[in-house]
Amino acid sequence: MINSREGIRDFILDIEHRFPVDEWEIDGLYVWPMIRFRLFFYLMKKTEYEVTDKKFSQNISVKKNKSLFLEVRRKLGITALMYRSIKWLRQLPTKKYLFIGHNHYRVNYKGKKFNRFFDVLIQDYNIKADSFYFEPRKGIDNLYNSEIVTDFSIPLEGFLKFRKLFKKANFKLECKGYEEYLSFLKSYEFSSGFAPLYSVEKLENWYNLKFRNKILFFIKALKRISPKQIMILCYYSENNMALTYAANKLNIKTIEMQHGPQTDVHMCYGNWSKISESGFGMLPRHYWCWDNSSKNTIHKWASKSKLYSVITIGNPWVNYWKNKAQEYNYNGFILYSLQPKPLTFEMLFPKQLVSMIRSGNLTWFIRLHPRQLKNLKKISSFLKKKNLDDKINIIDASNDPLPQLLSKAILHVTNFSGTTIEATLMNKKTILLHKNGKHSFQEFIDSGEAFYLDPNSKEFKNEFKTVLKNLKRKKNSGVNISLPNLFA
Repeated sequence: MINSREGIRDFILDIEHRFPVDEWEIDGLYVWPMIRFRLFFYLMKKTEYEVTDKKFSQNISVKKNKSLFLEVRRKLGITALMYRSIKWLRQLPTKKYLFIGHNHYRVNYKGKKFNRFFDVLIQDYNIKADSFYFEPRKGIDNLYNSEIVTDFSIPLEGFLKFRKLFKKANFKLECKGYEEYLSFLKSYEFSSGFAPLYSVEKLENWYNLKFRNKILFFIKALKRISPKQIMILCYYSENNMALTYAANKLNIKTIEMQHGPQTDVHMCYGNWSKISESGFGMLPRHYWCWDNSSKNTIHKWASKSKLYSVITIGNPWVNYWKNKAQEYNYNGFILYSLQPKPLTFEMLFPKQLVSMIRSGNLTWFIRLHPRQLKNLKKISSFLKKKNLDDKINIIDASNDPLPQLLSKAILHVTNFSGTTIEATLMNKKTILLHKNGKHSFQEFIDSGEAFYLDPNSKEFKNEFKTVLKNLKRKKNSGVNISLPNLFA
């Protein structure tokens, strides 16, 4: 039974050793990256909380008898969507640089929702006139650089629905050893549920009905924009993989901008043991990392192919704040960066940690993860019941820029968040409270930038106080961006 992310990594690597995963392709598309990502997240959910994966269930449709009126109305509606899609495509501007963003990476800054990675680069390089964003905008307004942001979701929906009116493509999966792979998955209880979701039939339906049409849509869009390079935050969503594949086919430079931890147990970034000679089209060709540890994770496999490269550029948002005069209303607090599922409130605030916060003389800034902001009242109520009201600050901690908070904190605490990297770049030590953090940031622990403490250990309080007592400041060792090298 797998019970850790290390176990998941080893299981996936065993699959790559046993089966010719680098040969599985449909119409020239090598499908292993998509299968690998979804298997990784499926097993992670099975390991850390109950899995709810239902991918591909929508791909096999059952035809229902419809009245002529309803069928005509449906097709008229689809035609209207397609017209909007064509209009959107024709209005796309020609730009040198295309940024693929998301609201997850925006923070409240300068009265706007500011992309803490890309807006900094656009500003520092003075390339706004040559730049364009693809980013979901439904229900989201007040964006910084909003005039160069467009949402492709509705045009894509119209394009996909219109394509369904035609006879579907009928490309077959070249899948030597694939049935044996499915049997291998079924032989283990923890992976048996994944196998029927990714059968040959469902993979072929997924490609012919959906993914192929997404690729065609993005090829049309990219031909209109004609960018020299595309920068993506989190490339492994389905839409972003289709866009990446389209860009690689058009020989456009594709770049993944680091947005969180990149460790050898994160199977979207680490340990690609088999890659086809022509490369995996769904993978970006270039990687921009915050730190050398993340770079090394990717370099171990990328260095074996001329197609891929990786560089350390630092964290643009952190670099931006390091170069600013730091003014803040608070000072000398402990910053605790929370994480959402699979961690529960009780796991985030174990008894000994709560007791230490309550009995200590320092204020704790409790910073919610973006996906936890909707639970602000629940978390505040939970902490109030723990009698921590006068010991914590949630509002400022969750709303103010992370680098600004780190600049005034005396110590950073988290479970296994990528904020550990950002803290190191701001010359702050981190205490890691979860075993995943111990593995993910072992290099930081070895160098003394981070410490792993088990909050359920009897010695936790004393160990925490020892770290706090022995904190030493040293010259900033963070990485700064080498401005001349990022944009052609």
